[in-house]
Amino acid sequence: MMRAGISTTLLAIAVMAPASSYADESGEPVLLVVHEQSTLSSLSLAELRRLFSQRGLLSPGGDRLIPLNLPVGHPLRVAIDRAVLDLEPTRVGRYWIDQKIRGNKGPPTVVASADLITRFVRSVPNVVGYVRGPLPPGLRALVVDGKLPHDPDYPVRSAP
Repeated sequence: MMRAGISTTLLAIAVMAPASSYADESGEPVLLVVHEQSTLSSLSLAELRRLFSQRGLLSPGGDRLIPLNLPVGHPLRVAIDRAVLDLEPTRVGRYWIDQKIRGNKGPPTVVASADLITRFVRSVPNVVGYVRGPLPPGLRALVVDGKLPHDPDYPVRSAP
């Protein structure tokens, strides 16, 4: 009986915890990247949410931005899902099924590795991806919510 009460309390705390409590600020920054000559230099978390939830976002030049994702379960993808979409790994699949049922777009294109994200971002001007540091040549890291990746309160971090 006591065990059920404790489990229920812990579940309630986990469900009611604000999304920011999931971000582990001691983790490494996840660099959101664009082509080095892109006119895009910064995005808010709200704009990133719009982009990675496939609701459409335009570059400063008016071109549609194209998000790329790593496979579900990849540590960098988990960090993006948590920080940007406010989704835990166990909820990601259900979220995208729900979006499809509602007639919305499916998830962003998934590529197999961060190396492939780097190659796509280098060759396609309007692609937005994410990688671990250091910043690969030919890419530029975006400012997120006014913060650079080296800022202590940069909002997109992987688990340590």
